Amino acid sequence: MFKVRQNQINFLLLLLALISILITSSNSVFWNDDFNLLDTISDQGFFKQSYDIYYTWDGRVISPLCMLRNFLLYYAPVQTLPFLALVSIFISTWLISKILIVLNIVSYEWVIILLFGVLLWIGYSPHIARSVYWVTGSYYEFANLLIFLWIYSYLKTGQNKFLFLLLTFTVVASGVNIAIIIFSIIFFFHLFNIRRFDFKKDFFMLLIFVIAFCLSTFAPGNFLRAKSNYNTDIRIHISSLFHNFFMVLKEYILMSKYLCIGAVLLGVVLYNKFRLGAKNTDNIKLALVFFLVGLSSVAPFVLVPDAASKHTSIHFQTFIFISLFLFTIGLLTKINLRLPSWTNVLLINSIAIIISLIAIKQFNIGRKVKGDIEKRYSFLETKRNTTDTIYLKLLNQPASFFTNRVWDIKNPPDDCNFILERHFHTGPILLIQ
Repeated sequence: MFKVRQNQINFLLLLLALISILITSSNSVFWNDDFNLLDTISDQGFFKQSYDIYYTWDGRVISPLCMLRNFLLYYAPVQTLPFLALVSIFISTWLISKILIVLNIVSYEWVIILLFGVLLWIGYSPHIARSVYWVTGSYYEFANLLIFLWIYSYLKTGQNKFLFLLLTFTVVASGVNIAIIIFSIIFFFHLFNIRRFDFKKDFFMLLIFVIAFCLSTFAPGNFLRAKSNYNTDIRIHISSLFHNFFMVLKEYILMSKYLCIGAVLLGVVLYNKFRLGAKNTDNIKLALVFFLVGLSSVAPFVLVPDAASKHTSIHFQTFIFISLFLFTIGLLTKINLRLPSWTNVLLINSIAIIISLIAIKQFNIGRKVKGDIEKRYSFLETKRNTTDTIYLKLLNQPASFFTNRVWDIKNPPDDCNFILERHFHTGPILLIQ
């Protein structure tokens, strides 16, 4: 009876943390690239806009995921995509749990899924504004979800069914780094006998993979973008490739300190809850697989490291998180550590309360920043179709604010200034000295 009651308390506190996280999406606003997309879709329509982007920016626009994102961006309220992106974190953790069940690592429990989700949310904090609360950037969170839907489908069925082939095309065409991840999963699952690759059974999946990869990788826009938008020259030399790899890897790791702590805590809880002693070898083996797949997500940036940024780290972080908590389970099992029964209760409840408080604080900060942004937009509306030079103040964004941080205007003007000028049809926008 006591154990049942404790599980209910754990669930309710984690549910409170989830709700606290979700309400922060109400502070989302359109800005920067959101305006660019809205304006070009209005002028050109969805298909012409995608066609032009394919030839001038990158190949991800051929993914149905990108088209769906654009449709919701254009027709749905601004908070819709950020809310769904946050929900997708918890759907991703549910899918990861299902994957680990197929691999005989854990049992299915909602408490674990919620705990997994809230720890990932705080672990994602360095890039969450760029990947979740930035409406256009929500694409990365949805792509991350589809990766794990693909892995689950690959392990569970492995059949060349239409929906699985469509999922394969959608995921692979969503980005070159995602295609590398999928390829690495197929390779390492095969290498470690987790799921053997059967050329006859998997032929159509492989064919779709190659087609989607080529369409995305060799999009004309990729080459224009690399040539004109990044400071680093493309140099195919072994020393520069290694340097670029470790430069991006270092940035990703430095962003992941909270994520590493969270992964270890989750490993302790899972070890305590499931007593996975018999699965020690499997845990270490799987930890290595997920670690190597996480490293593979860095590979596409060895040619153009400037293309790596906070929002591109989400795949690396998720796989490293899984690797770390599996390694923690394996290590605790190896040393046969016995923790008191109240450890899980204390850990889960403390994590839920702390993250709820952080989310509530982020909501309150975000509400104030959103109000300032909306005042700025209202002022710019009064200047629409004028040629006057407009002076604006910087937005006040506290250092502790991570859930909706925006790129603000600068002197001399940069993209943020120019996007506002184009969207509101004003004269030059400058920062008040």
